[in-house]
Amino acid sequence: MTSNPNRTCRHHSLAQGPVAQVQLCQDCGCVSMHLGATTVRMDPEALHSVWHTLGEAVAHLGRERMALGQPPVNVPRGDA
Repeated sequence: MTSNPNRTCRHHSLAQGPVAQVQLCQDCGCVSMHLGATTVRMDPEALHSVWHTLGEAVAHLGRERMALGQPPVNVPRGDA
C-alpha cells in the first residue's frame, strides 16, 4: 500500500453484504472494510489474513454450536 499524497482516494466496491462492505482505492491500493460505523484500512495482504482468521472462527463456531445441539448460524448474503 502506497501513501496517496493527495489524500483523495477513488474507491470501488469489491463486495457488500448486510453488515459489511469492502472497497479498494484505485490510487493507493488500500483496502477499506466498513463494519457499520467503523472502517478499517489495510493492505490487500492484511485483508487476506483477516479473511483466513474469520473463516477459522466461523468454522470453530459451527463446531461448537453443533456440539451443543444448536442450529448453525445462517445469515443471508448481500449483493456482492
